[in-house]
Amino acid sequence: MDWIVSVIAASLAVAAPLLYGALGEIFTQRSGIMNLGLEGVMLVGAATSYIAAVNSQSLFVALLTCILVGLVLGFLYAVLLFAGMFTAA
Repeated sequence: MDWIVSVIAASLAVAAPLLYGALGEIFTQRSGIMNLGLEGVMLVGAATSYIAAVNSQSLFVALLTCILVGLVLGFLYAVLLFAGMFTAA
């Protein structure tokens, strides 16, 4: 019985980043835009954050890199969406 509780706790801890992404996607869809690439943006941000952390040995630099990559990819998606290269729905 104890292992069931530990499995549920571990799965909730692992699923927390995806839940944050799903919450952000809910707000995005409420505005009328469907962004199916959200998990890809999160993956690219995590990968670049890892590379920055390994190279700089600083968690602050890794966090800053992750935030900047997310901002750049989100801005690129918005520019391409409003330029007519993507469809919103």
